[in-house]
Amino acid sequence: MKKNLSKLLAPLYLTSSHLIKSDNHFQIQQTTEASQIQLYPIAFTLCKITSLHSFNSFKRVPMTIKTTLFLIIIICSYLSPISQAKELRMSLAILPIHSYLDSEGKPTGTLIDLVKAMDEVYTSGTFQTKQYPFPRSLDNVITGRADIHIPLIKAPNFSEKGLGYTFASQTMGVVTFVLYSRADKPPLKMDNLDKYNVTTMRGHKAYFPFDVSEDTGNAQGLGKVLRGRTDGYIIEQDTADNYIKANKLKNLRRTNYAQFDFGVVIPTGDRRQEIDSIISDIIIKLKEKGEIERIFKVINTQFVDWQPYEMPW
Repeated sequence: MKKNLSKLLAPLYLTSSHLIKSDNHFQIQQTTEASQIQLYPIAFTLCKITSLHSFNSFKRVPMTIKTTLFLIIIICSYLSPISQAKELRMSLAILPIHSYLDSEGKPTGTLIDLVKAMDEVYTSGTFQTKQYPFPRSLDNVITGRADIHIPLIKAPNFSEKGLGYTFASQTMGVVTFVLYSRADKPPLKMDNLDKYNVTTMRGHKAYFPFDVSEDTGNAQGLGKVLRGRTDGYIIEQDTADNYIKANKLKNLRRTNYAQFDFGVVIPTGDRRQEIDSIISDIIIKLKEKGEIERIFKVINTQFVDWQPYEMPW
């Protein structure tokens, strides 16, 4: 009996030796590989013990072997990526200034800096980050292809009912949305915008208290306004202003619309609480370190009063 058990328990002693040797140069990736490899012989050994010798026979195993066995199981469980390391799939919206590819094809922008900062404080896991057009990025969370989407405004009238997504408890900051209309037309009446043909960027429709249509981006939204196809286009001021300046668009009027909190989109359902806890904890740590303020200081949180139609270009 003892001889057979010694053969069955041999992999456990090897595992214990390996873990001790690895302890002084512990890294997440190395731990993930080691724990995945070594957990299988442990589980297999337990199955063989319980199936071949029955529980009553296992009770006759010397206490020192039992103690060693369960101690190693606890250690491996602690190092296991299942209990410690959590890879989260991050879907990042492509936006001018905030998230784009530079001339060398490298991701850059304020949101890229944010992801790097989040990754530094997320010591118990990693982020798998990919960039997508805004509508698809948001849809990735709804369809389960991503765990996180960044960014999205959180309007006062937000309701997650029927949307398939919600927000992490902690928000990132504040952004200003601006109404862009034609300068050669009378200003739109801000208290009666439901009477006009107004659009916004895809993914933002649910955040307005009146009916709006959606455009794929600033080029389409502002272009339709200039051609008279729509009366106005509402979007975050920095991304639209950057497009206006880069293309020297002139016949446009800017009107302050509203300020919104913006944050991280997470899925509803069973995984909501887990992901919310991870992301909110990361945001709190970044705020405490001053990283959120540092990264987003380039964003104009207040309305910037300038007019394209007054520019000399």
